[in-house]
Amino acid sequence: MLRMPPAPSTVASFNALVASLARSGRPADALRAFRDMLARGIPPDHFTLPPVLRSCALIGSSALAASAHGISVKIGAHGSLFVGSALVLCYAGLSNLLDARRLFEGMRERDSVLWTSMLSAYAQGGHPEASLQFFQGMVLARVQLDAVVMVSLLLACGQIGWRRHGRSVHACCIRRFLGMPLSLGNALVDMYVKCGDFAFAERVFTGMARRDVISWSALILGHGLNGRSDAALRLFDEMVAEGVKPNSVTFLGALSACAHSGMVDRAYAIFEGMKWHGVVPELKHYSCMADALGRDGRVVAAVKLIEEMPFQS
Repeated sequence: MLRMPPAPSTVASFNALVASLARSGRPADALRAFRDMLARGIPPDHFTLPPVLRSCALIGSSALAASAHGISVKIGAHGSLFVGSALVLCYAGLSNLLDARRLFEGMRERDSVLWTSMLSAYAQGGHPEASLQFFQGMVLARVQLDAVVMVSLLLACGQIGWRRHGRSVHACCIRRFLGMPLSLGNALVDMYVKCGDFAFAERVFTGMARRDVISWSALILGHGLNGRSDAALRLFDEMVAEGVKPNSVTFLGALSACAHSGMVDRAYAIFEGMKWHGVVPELKHYSCMADALGRDGRVVAAVKLIEEMPFQS
């Protein structure tokens, strides 16, 4: 007869359970375990709260994050680097950059991970100017600049089209890193594409020791959206020939290229290829197809395609 493991009954056992669930991609279960812990009258400690806060961010619950924050203040844990960092990351993950920055400024101790996470939050949250301004503070504080910092800087430069600053970051990467990490190579390609410098984007892409679907898709989408149809479709064919599985972004770039060049039959073939690759067409893919049909004068077919979409437009 199968015996069930005993339920947690101590702070240490609950901490292990909550942390394990949070790490395993089960944030809702982690929070249920935390609620069970509180219901049993077992007080949390400094080790309980970081995975709880991470879980709050993953499920997008500002209310639960605020409750966990309140508990951290109540038990006096919010001032520690361990819990304080988790609070900053939680609010940043919830796109509440105002409270994240307020907590960051109030911390007596800050490590490089915390600085980098705050920078990434600004960059990924669509605040490029704030990212670059924050980076200046990192330099003054002599924070170690790793690949994650550089990726965030390149993202910010690409968002506002600061090619000159992006080139400076690129030069810094060459000096600092022996062998370009994949994530950094992808960020460089993306930055140059967004700044309209396709020659440098291609140069970085060609020089990468390893390329993944993100590398290919950044270049294909950039060419496709900017009317460089031949380049986009050439890269798309090369990618498929090399056995790299296209994703939603790749197909959007290829379909955009077809729409710009009036290649309706090719667009249909690529659109059908999405099903073969297991990629479900989204509204943006249907829009590209409708655009291609409309440009070719097939208005009736475009309207029919839109009406047959499996979701509302």
